[in-house]
Amino acid sequence: MKKVLAFDIGGTNMRAALINENFEIEKIVIEDTKKDTVDVFLDHVVALAEKIGISNDIVAISCGVPGKVRWDGFIYELPNIGIKNIPLGEYLNQKFGITTYVINDAEMAGLGEATLGIGKDYETVFFVTISTGVGGALVRNKVGLVPDDEIGHTLVDYKGNYYEFEKLYSGTGIVKLAELNDLKINKAYELFKLKEEGNEKAILVYNEWLNGISWLLKFINTSFETDVIVFSGGVLKSSDFFWDDLIKKCEGINIEIAANQQFAGLMGSAYHGFHPQS
Repeated sequence: MKKVLAFDIGGTNMRAALINENFEIEKIVIEDTKKDTVDVFLDHVVALAEKIGISNDIVAISCGVPGKVRWDGFIYELPNIGIKNIPLGEYLNQKFGITTYVINDAEMAGLGEATLGIGKDYETVFFVTISTGVGGALVRNKVGLVPDDEIGHTLVDYKGNYYEFEKLYSGTGIVKLAELNDLKINKAYELFKLKEEGNEKAILVYNEWLNGISWLLKFINTSFETDVIVFSGGVLKSSDFFWDDLIKKCEGINIEIAANQQFAGLMGSAYHGFHPQS
């Protein structure tokens, strides 16, 4: 059976999996993303590939990465990893002699959900991921990708200063949002817990965050006339604290949690490996 070596590379974790034609994960490795230099990053990708194992039935290596990518798999920058000018596609192709695809991670995950997840019964799917950063991609008719990797870098005005959206509203951005409201936390989960405990500052920050996320989803729905917005990312680990509130604030918009959840990127990478998108 043919297989794809799929990667979902994020600012926090790097996932590699061997996925077959039935889109079954046969083997998976998850490690913290190494961020020192380009060489360290490339060596880490190769190490994960070797842990999975390279065999003759692998027809493609397919990678989703959190940044802008050139047609030949050259990555201009990975902002949340802190490196630039990474020849990932060429490097893997030369290392293993296997056709290699490199695409923005939100596009990969969006494709995965549009074909193998929540979006399989819809024509127009917008995928949003909120984790270390914020990313998004539009998939129409399950073929072709319309990237919107700039969505997290949209400038927003907050208290008289401009910030990239993800710097305040991503999973890590919540820490900065709290700081701007005189609340010290180390990670997003602490905010949600403090809010549940009735902490007044936490309630304020939570409402500010919820307003920001709901604004984004309403903007997407209006701009792209979506059939469904598929929501994913590490922040969903705390969904019990905010999901019902978010749905209420976005009344009339079809918002669903990704069916493949943390594996949406891997499934999209696998699908792209078997069915390369233009």
